[in-house]
Amino acid sequence: MTFPPHAAPNGVDFCRHAEFGFEGDAFVTLFGDITPVTDRLPTPSGFKIVRIDMKNRQVVDFAVNKIVGPAAKLPHSGFDRPSHCAFAPDGALYVVDWGEIQIAAEKGGIRMAKGTGSLWRIRRTGEQIGQEPPAPRQVPSYAIKAVLGGLAAAGTGGLAIWKLLRRNNR
Repeated sequence: MTFPPHAAPNGVDFCRHAEFGFEGDAFVTLFGDITPVTDRLPTPSGFKIVRIDMKNRQVVDFAVNKIVGPAAKLPHSGFDRPSHCAFAPDGALYVVDWGEIQIAAEKGGIRMAKGTGSLWRIRRTGEQIGQEPPAPRQVPSYAIKAVLGGLAAAGTGGLAIWKLLRRNNR
């Protein structure tokens, strides 16, 4: 199977529980990109759980945030960095979520914010099995941040030039 660039597939397990639904399908955690280090993507990639329909050989969203991206940077709760998943004897899918991370100054370093990690339990309720969750909203947040960062840099640079010119004109 293939995944979007920098989606970062990590954990995988196969459903062995008919009562959960999707028996025989693979479930994969997508840790998510580390923009701007990995790439300058227009929208976030990953940050969800997908199901691989083994019969049709298709990747299907299974558990997603309301808005694409890490929940810590969004106006709702949800996945930040889902890392591993496993089906337990109780038939539920357990997902380890690292929580909020930041790129550290040291080479290749990642800092995890204390107290932000989660262990998610996803289980079947009495409702009918849906094939896909509602599609999350795609917000070009990385592009917006880049533009705002550029404007801030330009504003800072413009302010420095203005101060320099003002000082020279005295």
